[in-house]
Amino acid sequence: MGRRTARAWLEARDRLSALLYERDPDGMGADVSAPRDEYNDIASRLLREALRRPEGQAVAAAVHEALPSAWPELIAELVQVIDAYERLTLGERHP
Repeated sequence: MGRRTARAWLEARDRLSALLYERDPDGMGADVSAPRDEYNDIASRLLREALRRPEGQAVAAAVHEALPSAWPELIAELVQVIDAYERLTLGERHP
């Protein structure tokens, strides 16, 4: 994995984590004044699982499967971040 991909990974993870923190689907972020990085692990797992989804599976389905507590509007926002990462790193190896 190159530097550009690593940087893009961290930026995508941070954007996902920030969205999750603010929307707080699991009640462990902004709703309880938790540390800002509370969702980092979930965001990393979400990004990895979405990227490793089976051929033909929509990103939204992979996101919903990985994060069942997310509602449709949040899933759409998370999908936008993941789609942007995939376009930026097309053809590169992911962590």
